[in-house]
Amino acid sequence: LFFIMGSLLFLSLRTKRHQANLRLEKERYQTVFELTSGVLWEFDIKTKTLIKSDPDLGIQTGLAKTEDFGNYVLENSIILDEDIPIFEAFYQSLLEGEEHIHYELRAKDISGEYQWFELTATTIVNADKEPVVVIGQTVNINAKKKELEALRQLSDLDPLTKIPNRGCAGHTINELLSASDASLTHAFLLIDLDNFKSVNSLYGYVFGDALLLEFSTKLKKHFSHLNHVLSRFGGDEFILFLHDIPSTAYAKEQAENILQLLQDMFLQQ
Repeated sequence: LFFIMGSLLFLSLRTKRHQANLRLEKERYQTVFELTSGVLWEFDIKTKTLIKSDPDLGIQTGLAKTEDFGNYVLENSIILDEDIPIFEAFYQSLLEGEEHIHYELRAKDISGEYQWFELTATTIVNADKEPVVVIGQTVNINAKKKELEALRQLSDLDPLTKIPNRGCAGHTINELLSASDASLTHAFLLIDLDNFKSVNSLYGYVFGDALLLEFSTKLKKHFSHLNHVLSRFGGDEFILFLHDIPSTAYAKEQAENILQLLQDMFLQQ
């Protein structure tokens, strides 16, 4: 009897210590959360239930407590279709109680709009080292993603003409060629504005830049509806990759159109 009571007392003390440790862990995460922006959540691995500190923040389920969290999110089309595999991987990480979890995906917010969210979490284990609860945070990073995308686009564009630069065009052309059937016909045009340096010398670089901008604008307008790649190669040189064309005669026709475009432009000057 004394042995049994001693064992029960030991189990009771161990349970209380474990509960105290859990409270300390949650308090620690709550403190970290209060110093950042986002919503704190707790996922119970056994019941598959997720509880949020604020139901209006983060990925929008409309609930402070979401039972069968994974299926509920997928059945209600909360995740952008393209990012569903990412969410499934994230949910599997929750169920397996991975020590550290980090994912980024697009999901609906309270307005019903798809936003970028960052999901970070850490798993808490019990006295037997078994994962029981995942404590995490969801932060809206949509503004950050838009800023990075804007910077990426700027790095891909020629600063004057705002058409793809040499590096961006090369990457796009390689992708098109890799995905193309060998039976397709393509053409590559190099457009070199002869004696353009004399324009800069006679009229100044501001005038020269204005001409390059006007020329690139006309090229964009002419080829915007076609699956071709236009780029400023550098200085007064442009390239045009004609993708999947009907014949070589088509390429010759487009080259003549560009010459006519240039002639009309300079006659207007």
